Amino acid sequence: MFTAIDFEGTSREGSARATEVAVVSLTESLGIGDSFESVLNPPIQPKKESLSYARLSKNQIACAPSFQEIFPSLIPFLSGKILIAHNKIYEIGVLSREFADMSIHVEPPFICTLEWSRQILKHKLSNYTLLDVCGYYDIDLLNPHEALADATATAQVFAKLYEDSSILRDFCRDIACHAVEMSSKDLPKNPQIRDRFTAVSLGRDDLLVIASEILNNSKVMQSKFVVVTGKILAGQSRLDEFIEQAGLRFKETPTTEGTAFVIQGHAGGLSKIKKAHLYGRPVLTEPDAFELLEIITEMRMER
Repeated sequence: MFTAIDFEGTSREGSARATEVAVVSLTESLGIGDSFESVLNPPIQPKKESLSYARLSKNQIACAPSFQEIFPSLIPFLSGKILIAHNKIYEIGVLSREFADMSIHVEPPFICTLEWSRQILKHKLSNYTLLDVCGYYDIDLLNPHEALADATATAQVFAKLYEDSSILRDFCRDIACHAVEMSSKDLPKNPQIRDRFTAVSLGRDDLLVIASEILNNSKVMQSKFVVVTGKILAGQSRLDEFIEQAGLRFKETPTTEGTAFVIQGHAGGLSKIKKAHLYGRPVLTEPDAFELLEIITEMRMER
């Protein structure tokens, strides 16, 4: 019923992709069951500090499989399961971006041991990092920030919290019905290169996160460039108006680390989009781009 999951990523930012994944199943008695781990080769360049943080080398990353290649091995751990993570926001974000690249649109239920440890342990700890909570429960965490070590420790922390709290037990029963069945049919058999770089429609919550990141990114705010590939069906003049209102600038320029975002218009090429993936910059559909520009305008007016 439960699987603990942990990702190491290209960064700690909202555009992070997986450089390592580990999953650990829990038995019916909430003991440690089967596990799987793999270093991964992400579609964007990892930041040096993130590699150091996870103790991974560039060579390990370069020689590793992609998330898509190891996905069949993850299915037994993900299908019909409630996922457990310590700081679920990060894990959910990484998993959703990996799924989006494979055109998989499912949302497994998540339990966050960070949130629940704060609620259950209340003021017994000054910090609720995984290492701190493990210390409270006398759980060994020998190699923190290695995916399998963190996933195993998260599973053990969850078992302790589950034992301590009837509220958590009731919550688990309530969300069990939301577990999503997955199988190998969810994996595209012959994915095309273009499919991997096709922008997917985002919800408003995702656009709010992107807008906040743009306005707080010093490199982006120095250039303020919005990059377009392909034809804008609403018309370039209308796009220019929205960009100006948002305090940004349109320019025919290659994608860089300082690009605000890229708009994938009609019949757009892949060069600018690939660079966006490389630098971790958002690629948006035309409708999402216009909504994002409206959100940025609203945020600037509120500041």
